[in-house]
Amino acid sequence: MDYKPQPYLYSSNSYDPYTNLAFEELLFENLSEEQVILYLWQNENTIVIGQNQNAWYEVNLEEFHKNSGKVARRLSGGGAVFHDLGNLNFTFLSKKPFFDKQKQAQIICDAVNRFGLKAEQSGRNDILLDGKKFSGNAYYEKKDSCYHHGTILIQADFNKMSSYLTPSKEKMQAKGIKSVAQRVTNLADYSSLINVESMKRACIESFQTHFQQPIQVINPSSINHMRWEELIEQYKSEQWIYGKQSEFQYEIKCGLSAGFIHLQFQVLNGSVEALSCYSDILNTDWIERIKVIFLKSLFSKEALLHHVEAEIQKEKIYGSKEYELFLKELEIEIENAFKKY
Repeated sequence: MDYKPQPYLYSSNSYDPYTNLAFEELLFENLSEEQVILYLWQNENTIVIGQNQNAWYEVNLEEFHKNSGKVARRLSGGGAVFHDLGNLNFTFLSKKPFFDKQKQAQIICDAVNRFGLKAEQSGRNDILLDGKKFSGNAYYEKKDSCYHHGTILIQADFNKMSSYLTPSKEKMQAKGIKSVAQRVTNLADYSSLINVESMKRACIESFQTHFQQPIQVINPSSINHMRWEELIEQYKSEQWIYGKQSEFQYEIKCGLSAGFIHLQFQVLNGSVEALSCYSDILNTDWIERIKVIFLKSLFSKEALLHHVEAEIQKEKIYGSKEYELFLKELEIEIENAFKKY
């Protein structure tokens, strides 16, 4: 590869989720070959849901809207998160050759560890301190561009978080937790030196240390403001945030190793006429593939299992062991669900 990674930085001065998510997508759309961007941003009184989640299931909408909350939907998978000004968000954006989830998470760990703490990566998408999560991460890619974003809980209001986020009992049981706030922690509880501004500086210093090059600051006046405004309106739209609630006759809810999945089937003349698939699984492509294989299928245990098995056989030739495991677990859940019908 002829290109060397060039570090770039942008720190948003907006607290509006639609503005910030739109700018994130604009950076993503305009990545150059050599860029690795660190984007720092905050949202005020916001819940951001994953690409495939159902806002009505994840959020206490009546209570949240009563308190002037904003609901936003992001492009990446994963679960719903509450953002207030005690939380700092980060995004790493780059082309695939420079994209490394572990290294990017380590930059955040190193930033926290500058305060004499010991943060560590855990599983596929969490960063922990003293066994508790202060950063949940999610990922998105399209063609040869990728981003990795996450939270850094510093002085977040966990009472509001628990009040506003309402995941299903099945999902909570699948994760083995009793409440949303049970396994998270605030960094400020571990050091009086940590606040949002000091953490921003630590992230930038850690980013600089990792790349050992001067950081170039992105000038927002250089971007396409017409496209930015267009993206803001898209992120604000009720169609994007809430989608369309459709009637359904059958559903399958289950907790798998990769995350929670909720399938709703609208069946006409014995065939799947429409399918809604809600999930906090990080890999959004898996959800799209499930929609494709089930839509227009006969709605029977044998037909659905046939489509899943065909997908498994295809994966054995071409693909991902993680996706194959997901499909095998889904087979078991389909078997169990049809015992009830």
